[in-house]
Amino acid sequence: MELLALTLVLGATLCWGAAQVLGKIALRKIDSLLFNWIRFTIAILPIILGATIVGELGGIGLNSATLVAIASGVFGWFLATYLFFYSMKREAAHRMMPTGNAYPFWAIALAFIFLGEPLKIILPLSAIMIFSGTLLLSLKEKEAEHWKWGVPIASFVAFLWGANAILNKYCLSQGMDVYTLLLVRLLSAAVLFTIALGITSQRGKIKAHHGSVKLSIASGLIAFPIGALLYLSALQTEGASVLAPITGTTVLFGFLLSILVLGEKPTRKSILGMLLIFSGILIMII
Repeated sequence: MELLALTLVLGATLCWGAAQVLGKIALRKIDSLLFNWIRFTIAILPIILGATIVGELGGIGLNSATLVAIASGVFGWFLATYLFFYSMKREAAHRMMPTGNAYPFWAIALAFIFLGEPLKIILPLSAIMIFSGTLLLSLKEKEAEHWKWGVPIASFVAFLWGANAILNKYCLSQGMDVYTLLLVRLLSAAVLFTIALGITSQRGKIKAHHGSVKLSIASGLIAFPIGALLYLSALQTEGASVLAPITGTTVLFGFLLSILVLGEKPTRKSILGMLLIFSGILIMII
């Protein structure tokens, strides 16, 4: 792997981990739908400005790449992100983040099926380690913040995010530039969040604290214009299966940030579960 691609993807994982922790803080005093709507809509303008400055925003036509990019926005960003933060509001971050960020396993497995990239021989062992770690994280703990559906939902989110990496690679391979791909995905997610928020707001007042709104904005800017741009730039030069194990460092970054920033106190079972997931992803570099 080229040093530039490695630097870009490590920068992206740091951004994603920080954005998720900021999201956990923000969700204490804001509705999860409004939180996600802010994150996605706030990121649209910087992407347009950035594309205009560098002159890389291509035309958006009705073709297979555009349709796949829309699907990526719908399933990878609208559905998966909403489920993740809806659960994060109810479950401890040190359990949600390792499980939800185990998507590199799915990215590698699906890259072999749909992109024809080499299959890692170590994949079965990786699967055992990741699923064992997930099981440990899902076990009932004597903690105030524990939701029984949190880890199972995060596992499904990991699958969606893994599939999302394959959709992104397909779009880039069809000649779609990074800024156009980002913009189509952001717009797709933002439109759906706007519709969902409009429907929900008819039923009652949406809760939002001004401090949480600011954190939501920060989370969105870190995750999308910065984090996603870094990752997609790396994806232009390396295969999805090559980058996938490196993106797994979000598991470690997120877990450490949940302790240092959020003050969470994971049990030994949770620590072991995180280490199994992280190791299961890391061994796929072999």
